[in-house]
Amino acid sequence: PDDGTWVRLWADGAFHAAAESRSVLASRPPAIRPAGDALDRAKALLDGWFSADARRDVASGEPVLAWVAPNDMFEPERPDAPDATRRLAWIVAATATGPTAERIRALEVYLDAADLSLLGGDALR
Repeated sequence: PDDGTWVRLWADGAFHAAAESRSVLASRPPAIRPAGDALDRAKALLDGWFSADARRDVASGEPVLAWVAPNDMFEPERPDAPDATRRLAWIVAATATGPTAERIRALEVYLDAADLSLLGGDALR
């Protein structure tokens, strides 16, 4: 995500600037945990983050494998800025309905593809 070549033109179509963005990727892990294990881990995390009543309003989607920049979304002691090196991770999206959706509408949980450690995520409030 966000890698590519950017070309900027003036309003009259004349060339203004060009830039290239490339992410640094960590080595691909020798073994990747199954998607089902990632879903189980994400559900366990969600169980700990939400009360039982709120958890009933939160549905988890199927895990998707992608390169992500680890961040401090769920662990504030981590550095504020996303890590410059992307790591292969399972992304599990969760959406909220009912009263819980008034506080948070969706979450993405990033889990390391090799050991399912929490790498961060994103939230839509």
